[in-house]
Amino acid sequence: MSEIKMNWQHLYANHIDRVSQLFEKAMTLADVEGVVIFSGKPKSAFLDDTYYPFKANPFFKWWVPLSNLPQSVVIIKPGEKPQLVYFMPQDFWHVTPEPPAGYWVDSFNLTIINKVEALKNVLPANLEQLAFLGEETQLAAEWGIGQVNPVNLVNYLSYHRAYKTDYEQQCLILANQIAMKGHNAAIAAFQQQQSELEIHLAFLKACGHQEAYAPYNNIVALNEHGAVLHYDHYQSISPQQHLSLLVDAGASFSGYIADITRTTSAVESGLFNQLVEKLDQAQQRIIQQIKKGMDYAVLHDQMHQRIAVILTELEIVNTTADACYEQQLTRSFFPHGLGHLIGLQTHDVGGWQQDEQGTLLNAHPDYPFLRLQRPITERMAFTIEPGIYFIDLLLEQLSSVQKKLINWSVVDALKPYGGVRIEDTVIVQQQGTHNITRDAFTEAD
Repeated sequence: MSEIKMNWQHLYANHIDRVSQLFEKAMTLADVEGVVIFSGKPKSAFLDDTYYPFKANPFFKWWVPLSNLPQSVVIIKPGEKPQLVYFMPQDFWHVTPEPPAGYWVDSFNLTIINKVEALKNVLPANLEQLAFLGEETQLAAEWGIGQVNPVNLVNYLSYHRAYKTDYEQQCLILANQIAMKGHNAAIAAFQQQQSELEIHLAFLKACGHQEAYAPYNNIVALNEHGAVLHYDHYQSISPQQHLSLLVDAGASFSGYIADITRTTSAVESGLFNQLVEKLDQAQQRIIQQIKKGMDYAVLHDQMHQRIAVILTELEIVNTTADACYEQQLTRSFFPHGLGHLIGLQTHDVGGWQQDEQGTLLNAHPDYPFLRLQRPITERMAFTIEPGIYFIDLLLEQLSSVQKKLINWSVVDALKPYGGVRIEDTVIVQQQGTHNITRDAFTEAD
């Protein structure tokens, strides 16, 4: 057995030990004797025989590093080795799952079935004393499972998913390394004057991902399309001129997700290029400010202060940085949150959750789109993704007093470029933070 495989097996075994401990505590809170986690099942379109891309239950992926294993179950009981019921249909129409193999297999008692109907036959006898975790609540009722997604169990687990084991951190690192290849390919396609669709396809090819199984819809925006925060239209015809490229696109490894954004200027000079460089520098400096115990909302507010400086330095606003911030001008140029938890989901659960019991904060009074409102703690993984955009809708909504502080000639000059966003994933460590996205790009150079 190779050293790499031995390392993965060790990391994964420790990960399973930790997740087992969390589930045992959660089962005590929910007063259940075990948990049945259903991976999910494919969903067909209405009145059709085609299926939507399968998305596995994230609680299932927490245990099993497989994102495309429908109709399967993990059964957890205190003090026992977890059981994986692995569905391998006998099907000549479609590709079926390979037999289970790899570093993770020894962590389970494996049961292989080839008919969905066999699932119920392998479940424990004490179904009324079990909890079901999954979307298919009707299935849980048919099986006679006592509790379905009990709130105290879900809250406890969701809260602790924010803290990544060493295994999870390594998966996130490798996901970023894969996504980095896509971003480099996208920039190369942009430099070749390709269309949004061609750039999108170049990204997927470099990552080795099918579009249907990308962690989220890639955002590939040329020029003014960068002002649409979730632009995923992919025009197939190239514009007459390539001014800018904003790519917000990710990849996955063993169910864990990379979420990276890069903005590229067509030329290495000029006002827009200065904007990209200044935001990139500000993003790296705000990462350097991250400290354990800091409220993420405070970090977000500090980013607004830094953006006020950029808007002033580039004369996008006709006022001081302090006045720009105090007059809330930055909120029209940077309307979204600074970042979010990341892991098994792009926007991982628990961002507003304050404790194991599930206490939620309301939307932030000043920044309602902020997805993360928790104190920053060791082993947290989250994104840092500031942006500056030129969005007509938001600029039109400025008050008459605010509009007088805008240098409209500069704004008009920048509108054809859309906007800028820079996004990295960081993991909080005992000492400082680890920017796993920057490391991925550095190691590739």
